[in-house]
Amino acid sequence: MRAVIRLILDTYRAEPDAFVFVVINTNRRLPSLPAGTVYPLDVIESIIVEARAAGVVRDGQSNLLAAILLGRALQPVVLATLSRPGAFDLLGNSSYDAIITEAAIAAIRRTPC
Repeated sequence: MRAVIRLILDTYRAEPDAFVFVVINTNRRLPSLPAGTVYPLDVIESIIVEARAAGVVRDGQSNLLAAILLGRALQPVVLATLSRPGAFDLLGNSSYDAIITEAAIAAIRRTPC
């Protein structure tokens, strides 16, 4: 899960305009992709399923948990894109990565009883 979040942030930093364009337009484009196309959320969901089997992810519908993890990782990109220049510099400041990663994982982690 950490590697997925790192990949998201690294990809955003490498090509921010392209990344934002793809994220914004994905929901309209996915239905026209060829049958058998692996959706990004499916990849994350398979990781969630494995992590749940290992006992580290909370109970719940796996695609919902994948969406929650992805949302927590993407929301800072939205903030960086829509905020005033200089208000939140995600492109030039990777010190936020640990906070983003921990918040995303905390949202789906199995909590001890």
